[in-house]
Amino acid sequence: MVRKKRLGTMRVTIRVLTAAAVAVLVGAVVPSANAAQYDPTSSRGFTLAGHGYGHGRGLSQWGAYGAATKGVGLVAILDFYYPGTTRSQLADAPIRVSLSTGSSTQVAVDALGSMAVTAGGTKVTLPATHAATGRTISAWRLVPNPSGSGLRLDFTYTGAGGWVRDRVFSTATAEFTSTRGTLRLIRPDSSRREYRGSLRAVRNVLTLSTINVLPMESYLRSVVPAEMPASWPATALAAQAVAARTYAAYKRARATGASDICDTTACQVYAGKAAWSSSGSLLRAYEVTTTDSAITASRLRALRYGSGFALTEFSSSNGGYTVASSLPYQVAKPDPYDGAVRNTANSWTKSVTLSALSDAWPSIGTAKALVVNSRDGYGQWGGRVTSVSIVGTHATITVTGARFTSALGLRSTWWRG
Repeated sequence: MVRKKRLGTMRVTIRVLTAAAVAVLVGAVVPSANAAQYDPTSSRGFTLAGHGYGHGRGLSQWGAYGAATKGVGLVAILDFYYPGTTRSQLADAPIRVSLSTGSSTQVAVDALGSMAVTAGGTKVTLPATHAATGRTISAWRLVPNPSGSGLRLDFTYTGAGGWVRDRVFSTATAEFTSTRGTLRLIRPDSSRREYRGSLRAVRNVLTLSTINVLPMESYLRSVVPAEMPASWPATALAAQAVAARTYAAYKRARATGASDICDTTACQVYAGKAAWSSSGSLLRAYEVTTTDSAITASRLRALRYGSGFALTEFSSSNGGYTVASSLPYQVAKPDPYDGAVRNTANSWTKSVTLSALSDAWPSIGTAKALVVNSRDGYGQWGGRVTSVSIVGTHATITVTGARFTSALGLRSTWWRG
């Protein structure tokens, strides 16, 4: 069966092929019974249409928005996206966040408020002025001790001409605190990032890791508005707060190193309290009143499955069908809420050039066709692509749907030509 549609003067051809036919086309590939071949839509490449943005497991953020606009309550939203989980209270215990914004050679902070450094269980109050000159100290830092193990504490002041050694700690870990309750980390570009709680330096032989240690609820004040627009309905924001809190608790319960969680999209985005210029001007506040209210409304609520915290993953949009995993509370089912509010994450198109395919897989030569070998079986077109072959003039490469999506910057694995 051949289906055709016109785009300008080009014809788009989608062929539903038998397994034998595709096996001949792509060599060793053994596809499902009704594999689909997509030919280029123009001399430049392919136009793909898709659904969803992200992995599609757990909470759909656009789905939570849609559910909230329909009057669905917080508990019902959580039960829909994490079926079989139970709600419980979570203590506001500290979480250790590995920061990507710091330097690998130092943990340096502005001298603001009454400051202290703690190492090996001993807390040292830091002076506000340099005893020898009477000058006001402007910054402190921890660096690997260059002459041995442990960490060296330095300070600087106007006119110092650099950093001045204060003392050496024998421990590989030390942390700054301030009576202000926040610290301003000096970044490699001299801008500042303000964080609640303490900033910890952990030595890794010749480099340092920067760890922000703070209460869970303070951590969420930055995470929730970073992950979901603060202007969205309060119920959706509360669902995001519960998902983010539980996800962090899940990570913390399984952490074995110096940190519990990272601050990027590899975990969940955390930017701290605010960004400042090197001259002390506020550039951006990362905490927002509306999300603070949502965090308070859902305060300390977390989701469990069995005896442990649930892995409450979330993504922008599942495209109208949730994605299953080996976890019993991540199941595949139609989502009536994702798409209830019109958005570009639910449905999208993207042009994929022949050069982009050749750059990603040079051995293929020039791409002649894309052959979808298998899908997950859920939703329109048979669901998300699990295996695809790129047929080229020189070779055919078969990759997973996830690898294809990542290499070409697609929004999800749910697409067709």
